[in-house]
Amino acid sequence: MRKKIIIGGLLVALLGSAWLFYYFSDRQVIRRQLGELAEVLGKEEQESAIEMAMKLRAVQEMLPRRCFVRIPDRDYGKELEQDLIIRYLIYYRQNYRLLHLSWSEMEIELPSAGRAIVQAQARLERRSNKADAATLQEYAVQLALKKGDDKWLLHGVTMPAALTE
Repeated sequence: MRKKIIIGGLLVALLGSAWLFYYFSDRQVIRRQLGELAEVLGKEEQESAIEMAMKLRAVQEMLPRRCFVRIPDRDYGKELEQDLIIRYLIYYRQNYRLLHLSWSEMEIELPSAGRAIVQAQARLERRSNKADAATLQEYAVQLALKKGDDKWLLHGVTMPAALTE
C-alpha cells in the first residue's frame, strides 16, 4: 500500500511538472501574450478616453522604444517610435465602432535564445462609424519578438496594407 502511494505521488509530481514546463514554455507564453494583445486591441462600441488609454497601455508595455514596421504592398519599411505607433492605434481605433482581432493560425519559430518569429493569420472583424454591417477578413502577419525582462517585446511587424486602412 505504501509503495502505491509513493508511486502515485511521484506520478502526480511528474505530470504536474510536465504541465508546468508546457504552460511556461516560450511558445505558450507567446500565444497567451498575443491573445491578450488581440483582446486589448479590440473595441466594443464607443469607449472613453480613459478606457482607451488603459487598454493601449498594455500595448505600450509590449513595444520596445522602436519597432520596425514593414508593409510590402506599399514598399514601406521603417523603424517607428513607440509613441507614434500608439498614436496610430488611437487614430485607427477611432474610425471603428467595433473591432475584434483574433488569431486563426499561429506558427511560432524560435531561431535562437530570446528570439521568436510568429507567422499568423489575423482575423479582423470591424464595423466603421459610418456602416451598419461588420466585415470579417483574414490577413497574413509576421511578428518578430525578442524576450525582454518579463515579456516578449514586439520588435518587427510585417503586415498587408489593408490593415492600415
